[in-house]
Amino acid sequence: MEDLLPESVDVIVLGTGLPESMLAAASSRAGLSVLTIDKNPFYGSSWTSFNFDGLKNWATNKDDTKKKEYTANFLIEDGEIFLPTNQEFNNDGIDNIKFETFNTKESDELEKISRKFSIDLNPKLLLSTGPMVSILCDSEVSKYVEFVNADRLLCLTDITNDEVSYEQFISNVPCSKSDIFKSNSLTMIEKRIMMKFLTEVLKWHFHRDEHEWKESMNDNFIDFLRKQKIGDSLIKYILDIIAILRKGYETYECLDAIASFLTSIGRFGNSPFLYPIYGVGELPQGFSRLSAVYGGIFCLDKRIDGIIVKNDKITGIVAEGQKITCKTLISNSGYLPENYLSKNIINNKIERLIIISNKSIKSDCDDAKVAVLNLASLNNDVKCCLIETGFHGQTAPKGYYVTHITSEKFSDDFISNLDKLFTKSEEGEISSSILMKTKFSIHKLDECIDYNVLPMNLYVTPTTDSDLDFKSIISQCKQLFNKIFPEFDFLPEKLISSNNDNEEECSEAMSLLEEDKVPLGIMDDEELRLALEAQKQWDIKNSKSSGNPWKINTLNDSSKLTDIMSEEVLKKLNVEEKPKETLSNISIDIQSCDDDIDPDLKLALELQKQFDMEINEENNSDYQEAIKLQKLFDEEIAQVYNKDSSLDINEAKKIQHQWDLEVLKKDADDKSEISFGMARYKYSHDDEIDCEVPIEELNDEEDEIELSWTKKYEKKDNIIADIDNNQSGILNVSKHNVEVTKIKNADKTMNFAIGMNVGDCSEEKISSKVFNKLRQYSKDEIKRNFRIKDKAEKSTYEQGMDEDTRLIIFKVIQKDEMDSVEGIIASGKESIVLHGKKEEKNFAIKVYKKTLTEFKNRNEYVKDDFRFKNPGHILTVWAEKEFLNLKRLKKAEINAPEPLYLKKNVMIMTMIGGKNPALKLKDITFEDDESKTDAYIQVEDILLDMYKKCKLVHGDLSEFNLLYHNNNVYVIDVSQAMDLSHPRSLHFLLRDLENVLAFFNKIETPNLPTLGALFEKITDIPIDEEKNVHVQVEQFEADNRNIHLRENKSKPSNVELQGMEDEE
Repeated sequence: MEDLLPESVDVIVLGTGLPESMLAAASSRAGLSVLTIDKNPFYGSSWTSFNFDGLKNWATNKDDTKKKEYTANFLIEDGEIFLPTNQEFNNDGIDNIKFETFNTKESDELEKISRKFSIDLNPKLLLSTGPMVSILCDSEVSKYVEFVNADRLLCLTDITNDEVSYEQFISNVPCSKSDIFKSNSLTMIEKRIMMKFLTEVLKWHFHRDEHEWKESMNDNFIDFLRKQKIGDSLIKYILDIIAILRKGYETYECLDAIASFLTSIGRFGNSPFLYPIYGVGELPQGFSRLSAVYGGIFCLDKRIDGIIVKNDKITGIVAEGQKITCKTLISNSGYLPENYLSKNIINNKIERLIIISNKSIKSDCDDAKVAVLNLASLNNDVKCCLIETGFHGQTAPKGYYVTHITSEKFSDDFISNLDKLFTKSEEGEISSSILMKTKFSIHKLDECIDYNVLPMNLYVTPTTDSDLDFKSIISQCKQLFNKIFPEFDFLPEKLISSNNDNEEECSEAMSLLEEDKVPLGIMDDEELRLALEAQKQWDIKNSKSSGNPWKINTLNDSSKLTDIMSEEVLKKLNVEEKPKETLSNISIDIQSCDDDIDPDLKLALELQKQFDMEINEENNSDYQEAIKLQKLFDEEIAQVYNKDSSLDINEAKKIQHQWDLEVLKKDADDKSEISFGMARYKYSHDDEIDCEVPIEELNDEEDEIELSWTKKYEKKDNIIADIDNNQSGILNVSKHNVEVTKIKNADKTMNFAIGMNVGDCSEEKISSKVFNKLRQYSKDEIKRNFRIKDKAEKSTYEQGMDEDTRLIIFKVIQKDEMDSVEGIIASGKESIVLHGKKEEKNFAIKVYKKTLTEFKNRNEYVKDDFRFKNPGHILTVWAEKEFLNLKRLKKAEINAPEPLYLKKNVMIMTMIGGKNPALKLKDITFEDDESKTDAYIQVEDILLDMYKKCKLVHGDLSEFNLLYHNNNVYVIDVSQAMDLSHPRSLHFLLRDLENVLAFFNKIETPNLPTLGALFEKITDIPIDEEKNVHVQVEQFEADNRNIHLRENKSKPSNVELQGMEDEE
């Protein structure tokens, strides 16, 4: 039987869309008990993401869903009123759905790769500095979702109506400084104008009340741009992309949109926008997981019958015939009863169009990345945005693209003009790349709600909008939460770390708070809030410049000299340093602070102020300290040189060692304020040459000529070279000299990795700042070249082919039992399969992954199997389990691979298909009904023989675990197969039968039996076709009537395996 829902909670949330999930997460974070119910069998409601088959089923069946009206009078108490949910909005406000496919041959391929698509119903982008990113980071939902940059920002220019294809008119929009300089679509004058304007926008953004533009805030933005002497081509770029977040044409909101765009560049990459990997549907799931972490309960595919009202207040709901009471109800508009709806017709709606194509709208080297294109010019200047995603965002397989188009209204000729974006002209032939179109409308249901009659504790979540980002949705959700729970913050930043090191301190502090024994210095919540706010304002005021390339240049705080000095020098500096002031002798003007602020907060603010003053004093003294250090260094070098100018390397090392000891023993009463040792200077490998020939004789004439241009500047690593320089009368130049550093940097630049062309820098000077960036770029290039591109292969390498596994396979080859290992045949959640060869024989080498990140419920299949006494070593047991199960299948003469060898997590077996591996059943195209029926009969026989002859249930049988070769069906992946004595064996069997029937129904196999009839045929357990099969099987297992199946329960796996070997 299905578990009953909770009888009473604090908050009930109807729907799992993004607003509902965020509010559920915020309520759970506030410590409230939350129950979230959705009538759909998937998360996200109208914010979900489908694969191709899911979208097709949703589009073709959505309008046909009907719900019977339900009455719950038997659950109603005195004074309560039951109001059934509305039937008109049962489709989440989505209607006018039209699903079309084109190019039948390639459209059929889409169904075969359906699972590789992730198609959003409601796509949006995240602004890097927007509120959604802040909430994701503060609430730690960001650890559940990954993102990519939407860095293909496109614009349509110079379009004429008589064109067949628009691809040639799509150009990339330069947004950052580097992009503007590199752009080929702008002239030099246009580049200067664009740079000047965007820089001025940033100045206006930071000084809005003082800027000279403040008088033009209400003007038309296009007129404003022309006053700034900006041409029409630049106006097109600015309006279409850089100001794409604008609502209209008012100057203030357009400048604000541009400022938001520019300040977001550089935070997470060279684009202001982010897109979730696998689609926007990941966001509601992330917030749902956060709610579940804090105790929230989620129930999908549940019928919402209605709500219960008493004295103009919601007291509960009825779901699946069960009454659930609550204090607060948060609901999607589609669940409201008709009593709360006005008779107004919904005029505002959002038009959505989804297109799957086999070519990008702009084919180039970056066409797999996320692209953004403003289509307002094709839609009579009505806001219309296009987002194209592909393999880079993990929303489509390689070679396919998912395009989302969103607008408040499509014009009459928009669709015909849109088709020209997907029309390609190749070698004189014109063809369309569109494979599928899905068009639908999302109505703004909140506009037909009569808010005057809503109960006081019923709150309606906002519906989606046509904006490109989440700013409006976040703002509405935050306002709604603050209205419902004014005493709580909306998804605040986590203050207490979950690190184990701080767990003891946190628990001790909490216990003190509970006992009202709060020690001095611990602030209450209000004082902590004030302190954090004061610190936040100070950080904003004194923040350093970020990585944003458009931020106005400011003087960066330089690194402290004491941070880069050696430990030896720092210790000797501290000897002469004045004693630092302690907390007891710091004078604080407490009286000048506000009386309402806690003394602890006053003390913290005063300490922060004094610390800032000390830091400023340190910055001013850095130069003087550097001068002293340089002077000492020169004196010490001169003392070393005066000892003997004819010493060889070994003698020099001895002198160096003696000198280091003298420095370390030097008395603190030395007259010099700063002492400096040379212990941190290391010799190069060249210094270890053991040769009696003087050093100067080791260099020939060509070497001296080659080094002559740097010889007078270069500081040698060995002492002899410095002695020579000193004797020749050349002035010693330290490493702190700016000009010497620039020359050295130019020399080092030419030694970067091969493939990085830097040219001839022999006569150049490169500053340290530029050199460091070039060096970092060189390192990144080297790493990038060696990085494993394919994520799946990288995962396989890390989780499967470790050192122990390679050693096992190597030993098999050394024993001449196998000649070679060809490569990977397949990779799954539990293992990888390699192809092994021995002359003309072919083997499958199955390597079980040692990490359980992908297959986390392995233990469910093993823990109740009596054959395995030590399920703690789950990996070894898992491999042994499949080996033993294959042995049973072989004994029963069932089509399956023959197991040959088992060692730890490596199993070798015969390979089905010979030289070329057999195809999975899901990849087979059957020619006629007879071949389909024959394949089904073979699968049915496999299930029957496994159950009756082998006493096994596969547990994960589907078209993915069946191979088809020479018109025969073979079963594989029986590692999770369990003995019939397993308490849940019938449950897993029923799931296998559902998978098999679903596949053969999908390929339209005739004369298939029902689920109940097939289950009864295999198990001989009577099933009533008029009742629910799942309920009957659950009841059968609950009554433990399969106890007679537990034969040989005391026979462990090793005994059974030994018996099989003896029989052979």
